[in-house]
Parts: sequence; structure tokens; C-alpha cells
Amino acid sequence: ILSGVLAPNKSLNIYPKLSGQAKSVRVDIGDTVRQGQLLVEIDTKELNAQLAVAEAAAATVRDQAAQARLGIESAKLNLDLAQKNYDRTKSLFESKAVPQSNMDDAQTKLDLAKTAFNNAQQQYQTVGGSGLAQAEAQINLIRVQISNSLITSPIDGTVTNRNINVGA
Repeated sequence: ILSGVLAPNKSLNIYPKLSGQAKSVRVDIGDTVRQGQLLVEIDTKELNAQLAVAEAAAATVRDQAAQARLGIESAKLNLDLAQKNYDRTKSLFESKAVPQSNMDDAQTKLDLAKTAFNNAQQQYQTVGGSGLAQAEAQINLIRVQISNSLITSPIDGTVTNRNINVGA
């Protein structure tokens, strides 16, 4: 008589990266599985809702960036106009055709136009740059979490234990 213990070459415990309720369990004890085969699917209703919110937020940021871009264009036109008015007033002032008050007024308008242009550029950089990057990063994070809802077998083998049920 010969006695012994049968032991597998490889033994592996599989844990999900995402917590949640099991939507479906596709294998049972004794089933043979292949590498990459879907074992468990975790419910993603909440994540799908979060993704919709994140995508809407990103769309809002894109709209704000487009508005900020239009603000830059408008501010640039105003700056160009103020610069031309200043140059014309300066020329007239130097030829003593207009008083100092006209020159001061042209300078003030030019300074305000420069400030408005710089502010418009900064707003675009904030919204279109870091704001959009943050919104897109949030979308990508949720998509990764959704992809983690599908648990697949990392190896070929046989299921020897199952500690999960649908709804658990």
C-alpha cells in the first residue's frame, strides 16, 4: 500500500482589485479554466454613474476652455485697438494737437486692455490646462476601476475553491 497527498503544481488565490457585489460568477469548483478566462464580474452601476458625472464635468470644462479662448481673442482685439488709439494719441500729443488728459486717457485704456488680455490668458491656462487635465484624469481613473470589475484567470488550471456568490 502506498499513501500520499496530491498537491497542485501551482496554487493561486485570486482577489479583486475592486470591491463590490458580484454580478456574475462564471466558474464553479472543479471547472477547468484558461488564462484570461472571465471568472467573476463585479457590478459597476455606481461606477458607470460616476463616469457619466465625470464626463459631464469634463464637457463643462471643455466648454469653459472654449469660452476662455474666445475671451483671449476678444481681449486681444481690444488690446490691439487700445494700442492703435494710444499710438495715434501719442503722435497727436507730441505734435501738441491734443491735451495731456487725452494722452492719460489713452494710456489708461491701454493698461486696462493689457490687464484684461493677461487675465484672459491666465483663465484659459487654468481652465484649459490643469482643469481639463484633472477632469480627464478623473475619467481615466473611473474607467480603470470599471475595467477592474472583470476578474480573469491569470493561469490555466482547475478551480479548487470558490468563496464568492452572485450578490455577495
